[in-house]
Amino acid sequence: MKYNKKLVLILSLAILLGVVFYGGLIYGQLRANENRPLQPPPGILSLEASFQEVSKKVSPAVVNINTEKVIKRQYNVPMNEDFFKGTPFEEFFKFYQPFGPQGEQKITNLGSGVIVSPDGYIITNAHVISDADKINITLQDGTKYDNVKIIGYDKSGDIGLLKLETKKELPYAITGNSDELKVGSWVLAMGNPYGFTSSVTSGIISAVGRALPAEGQTNYGDFSDLIQTDASINPGNSGGPLVNLYGEVVGINTAIISPNGGSVGLGFSIPINQARYIMDQLIKNGKVIHGWLGIGIQDMTPELAKNFGIDKGVLISNIAYGGPADKGGLQVGDVILRIGNKEINKVTELQREISRKNPGEKVQIDIVRNKKPVTLSVTIDSRPEDEGLSMTSDKEYSKDKNNKEEIKKWKGIIVKELTPELRKKYGIAEEYGVLVAEVEHGSKAYKKGFRGGEIIKKINNHIIKGINDYYKAIEEAGDEQSVVLVSAGRYSTFVVL
Repeated sequence: MKYNKKLVLILSLAILLGVVFYGGLIYGQLRANENRPLQPPPGILSLEASFQEVSKKVSPAVVNINTEKVIKRQYNVPMNEDFFKGTPFEEFFKFYQPFGPQGEQKITNLGSGVIVSPDGYIITNAHVISDADKINITLQDGTKYDNVKIIGYDKSGDIGLLKLETKKELPYAITGNSDELKVGSWVLAMGNPYGFTSSVTSGIISAVGRALPAEGQTNYGDFSDLIQTDASINPGNSGGPLVNLYGEVVGINTAIISPNGGSVGLGFSIPINQARYIMDQLIKNGKVIHGWLGIGIQDMTPELAKNFGIDKGVLISNIAYGGPADKGGLQVGDVILRIGNKEINKVTELQREISRKNPGEKVQIDIVRNKKPVTLSVTIDSRPEDEGLSMTSDKEYSKDKNNKEEIKKWKGIIVKELTPELRKKYGIAEEYGVLVAEVEHGSKAYKKGFRGGEIIKKINNHIIKGINDYYKAIEEAGDEQSVVLVSAGRYSTFVVL
């Protein structure tokens, strides 16, 4: 019995010592693990390696562009005018405004560009290089060039092309296919923000075919078919490349939307396919000739789709008199489904297709007219320099109302006959329609965006040639939902009212 008690005691002590020993080992191992670096998941390490490889491959082809312009001034005071006032996002440049000799002022600006060929062609933005008196290029390795040739630039596409005159072999980037971009794909933005050379930021493709809001539109670029990214883009990145994980340039950084001039995750790039098209045109012709169809178009909304009986394609809301579309038989209210073999579902798709066509080229256009399929052949022309018309305000048009006329109000709209005198007075080019003289504040029409000075050209299936046509159309429409074709300046739009 005493022997059994001793055995139990010995076993208990052995177990206790074992627990203490192994517990110490485990504790020591845990303490050791606390001081070891973490091991990221393999996927993260692979992405990091991709970023590093792409940066190493493309960064040598990204250049710093320094431009100078001498302007006249009257007084020997600091310059307070922006060199590129009116360009998309003036904050894209670093401005220097030093004192200088009376009578002239030197303005220096910074931007970026990317070498896209071994013989030294550099793509950048038009607003970076246009009107510059002198351009200097600095490569990543510090090599400087002042013998830079301006091949040309296209303001409507906001793409400029430079060439380095050198026998030295230059690093260059490979261009990809921006038509294959997918939302959610990783991209890197490269350039020289605020003059910090060879900077790289990462993000994803947030959207494609993006159009900037009206306040972002300027005389540089129509900005209706852009790549949107949350990769950080800041002043100085303008003209630099947007690159995919294959090391291919897929866009040229051009603009941001920001309340303070810095990046807030809303950056925009010109698709590289568009940039390459402009580059090829500049090399071949010294200028860019954009194809033109002569139509105003809009996307098909659910409301419009219900009224037109089709839920795809783009809607023609305006036809330029004597233009290619007019000569080819297209009409307002037609829905374009296909250009050649290219299916069209968005305004940006149609604009892209037509812009890349050559003047004189015939294209087959498949449309739906009055809910029936129609195929037409149209000859593309070159885009006119100026299609704009002037407009004025509600109050100015209201002054021209004739109080002796019977005033009929429809959904808050009061109209007036569009006489030759009014056309001349307000510079209205429309050949038919009625003039919106006033829109009642808070009315259905006001909430839909109707304003004085616009021209109502069609209500449902009724073409409005004059005031009597208008009265017949609104009498038939009554308070029911109607499709109204309204024109404001050079733009016409179908609105469900």
